[in-house]
Order: sequence, then structure tokens, then C-alpha cells
Amino acid sequence: SRSPRRLLGPGARPAGIPRDLAQVVGPTGTDFLGPPLAGEALRSLALTAEQIAQFNEDGFIGTTVPVLTASQLEQLRADMDALSDPSNPHPDVGLLHELHYNEAKGSGSVLFHSLGHWRCAVSFHDLLFIDAVTLPASQLLQGRPVRFWHDQAFVKPGGHGAVVQWHQDFSYWDRTGPMAHLTVHIALDDQTDENGALHWVPGSHCWTRDGGPLPQASKIARDKMTVAKTTGGEAMEAASFDTNMNSLYDNVLNDEERAQWAKKPPRSLYLKAGHAAFHHALTVHGSWGNRSSKP
Repeated sequence: SRSPRRLLGPGARPAGIPRDLAQVVGPTGTDFLGPPLAGEALRSLALTAEQIAQFNEDGFIGTTVPVLTASQLEQLRADMDALSDPSNPHPDVGLLHELHYNEAKGSGSVLFHSLGHWRCAVSFHDLLFIDAVTLPASQLLQGRPVRFWHDQAFVKPGGHGAVVQWHQDFSYWDRTGPMAHLTVHIALDDQTDENGALHWVPGSHCWTRDGGPLPQASKIARDKMTVAKTTGGEAMEAASFDTNMNSLYDNVLNDEERAQWAKKPPRSLYLKAGHAAFHHALTVHGSWGNRSSKP
């Protein structure tokens, strides 16, 4: 029988792998990824014409099969647990572009949020090269090659995990252009209403302001983006969200958009662990808090 796969501990690197994984071009060559796929095995991962049409209509689509293997999911969960533990900071936390052990301070709830962890762990780095992610992403980008923009992670502790308020992703990225962006959301746990499953507003990828995205719902996010556009960077301590879930609906949307929201209310795909969803850079999405006993 095969021996169980040994997990890499926090900050661990196989021999020859640098500490900062940004120095690695392409996959690391470790055993996190399987051999490259080709032929029918690769074609089987492609989205159907019906799925692409659904994406174009709704602004989001989920996978019907997992994009992660059981061992990949196990390693990613272990690395995420290590990264999000404030009592024992990750040895490579200094490589992160942004870190919030709690982006909901003062609300009585907790939201871990980080950017740049692809530099800190082999699993997060090689996740970028999984065929089950990159092939559908290229299809939804009208056949364009896929270029990595950035990663981010959210963790909501059980019982007091905070909301992620309604927003469009490109409202945080509009210092880049032209808009040819796509978000891939991968669940590390089964998503339910109780633990704060991600929801999307169907058709909201058509909502714009003056040819660009809707403004951010919270003042702290608008201030942060002003700094980002003028300095080319983001302060690690600056929050991207507040805990008013309905701020976008109440303060940003117009009457026509609210009417469309009522006609097609937010919908979740209730992703299972290891499954993924792809959404347009302008699709409004958000998630309620975690009321369950688990992350």
C-alpha cells in the first residue's frame, strides 16, 4: 500500500526551492501538481458552450467537478490554517502584499483577509497552474492567455465570522486596464447559508458608472483605492471592506439596478470543498457572516 502523502509545514520548502516563491517561474516541480494533461484528459476539463452562455448571461458559473484533488485540498487547508493563525504568525508573513488578521475590527466579528500568499507556500503558488482552473479561465476570457493578477484569501471563524459586503472586484482593480479580468473562487470548505456561502447577483456584470465599475460601497475602501492609484501600492493595514452588508444596495445602486436585483436576487452555488466558481470582474457578489461552529 502507498504511504500517506506528507504535508509540508508552514514555511517549508523542498530542496532547491527559494523562500520567496515569486522567484520561481512556472510550477515548482514538487509533487503538489500532477503531470501536465493533454489530449482528451485536458479537453474533458473544458466548459461546454451552454456553461459559457450561462456565464455570459449571469456573470458567474461554477464547476461541476472538483478542481482540486483530495491531497491538494488537504495541503491548502493546512497552509491556510497556518497563515491565518494570529497566535503563531507564519514564518513568511513578511512576503505578503496585504495582511489583516481581522478586517472587521470593532464589529464583534472576525474576517481574515490576505493577499500575496502565493509567495509563501508551494500549494498557493502551484495552484495557479492547475489545468482545471486555467483552461476554463481562458475560455471565459474569449481564448486569451491567462495572466495572474493577484490572489486573496478570506477566512471566517465559526460563530463570529464577518460579512464580506457586496462589491464588484474591478472597483478595486481599475488602476489596471483595459478590463480583461476574471475571478476564480475556490472553496476549501463546503459552503452553506449558515457558514456564509458566497452569493452573486445575476446580471450585475452589466452595471457600470461612466464606463467603469460601480464605486466601492465603503469610504475606507474608496480612500484605500485613492492611495493605491496615486502611490502604486496598498498599505497592508488599510481595510478593503466594512461590515455594512447592504451599503452598496442602499447607497450606490440606482432604481433600475435595484429593480433588477429584486427580479433576480442574489444566488449561491453552495460550492463543495475543492470546487470552483468563475465570475466576471463586474459581477456584484458578497457573503454573510459565519453562524456555524466551523470555518
